[in-house]
Amino acid sequence: MPNIQKPSFMKTQRFFLLLLCISMFGIKNYAQTEKLNQTDANGKRHGKWMKKFEGTNQKRYEGTFEHGKEVGVFKFYKEGNYNQPVATKEYNTKNDSILVTYYTNNEAIVSQGNMVNKKREGTWRYYHKGGEKLMMIENYKNDKLHGNKKTFLPDGMLAQEENYKNGKLDGTEIVYLKDKQILQYYTYKNGKLNGLTKIYDKSGNILSEGNYKEDEKDGIWKFYDDGKVVQTIKYPLPKTPLKVKKKQTD
Repeated sequence: MPNIQKPSFMKTQRFFLLLLCISMFGIKNYAQTEKLNQTDANGKRHGKWMKKFEGTNQKRYEGTFEHGKEVGVFKFYKEGNYNQPVATKEYNTKNDSILVTYYTNNEAIVSQGNMVNKKREGTWRYYHKGGEKLMMIENYKNDKLHGNKKTFLPDGMLAQEENYKNGKLDGTEIVYLKDKQILQYYTYKNGKLNGLTKIYDKSGNILSEGNYKEDEKDGIWKFYDDGKVVQTIKYPLPKTPLKVKKKQTD
């Protein structure tokens, strides 16, 4: 019978090493042919772009353009911080909304939300130090607070809840203790106190309640001690007449 030799392990290893070298050469060759900061026939930025801080070799931003329009994720760097971007912008191909994320030098998220035409729009989230625990949720319309706003303590407890309209407080503002126990309750209209206000102590006992009108106390206010009314005052308080000094005669 003919002597059939099986391929040795060394030959197989050399074969795969050759394939790896060919692949690496192809990747290197592609990287060398990909040019930065190019424009299309109409002079619009196209392809991968990267700019550096003036007079330095450090990146200022990097991202990809498609015939003058940003696509995908752009990374922005702070001078002196070489590796970690301080902000990223993720462009949406379906609309003009951009997802913006801000970071600390340690890669933790500071805040994140959408922008349209360089203005905040929709829900924005802010984080406590470390970037994991939620600190605040805000809602925006045309770069102004609009809708509900919530503030959280590091343990996740809801500490405050406010409502806005066109950048001004409008609706209720509530300050909480543990387990959503109300400490302070206010009512606003167009940025001013208008409506019911209630103040409680840390045990949940009411201390005072009444109404405001244009930032001034209005109507009957009740003041409590141990859950019982101990004083009522009607606002506005009567104005004290000015005393006119008599002119001295010689």
